[in-house]
Formats: sequence, C-alpha cells, structure tokens
Amino acid sequence: MLYLAAYSYEEIARHLEISVKAVDNSLQRVRRKLVNVSYPGC
Repeated sequence: MLYLAAYSYEEIARHLEISVKAVDNSLQRVRRKLVNVSYPGC
C-alpha cells in the first residue's frame, strides 16, 4: 500500500523499520506474483 501511495523505498523502510533491501525484495516478489496471476504460464 505504501508503494502505491508513491512512497520511496527509503520511506517505506523507515515506516516499517526494515532495511531498504528488504523492501526491494518484497516488492520484487509481489511484482513476480502479479505477473504470474496476470499472465499464467509466463
């Protein structure tokens, strides 16, 4: 939700008290899942 609200990775990390790398990894996972749901078999 924070990503959709146009927060930077740094702002999300600070808000959630996690590293910027953890934010990046999590968002990459979400993007991959969205692609798999949107385009099955890709």
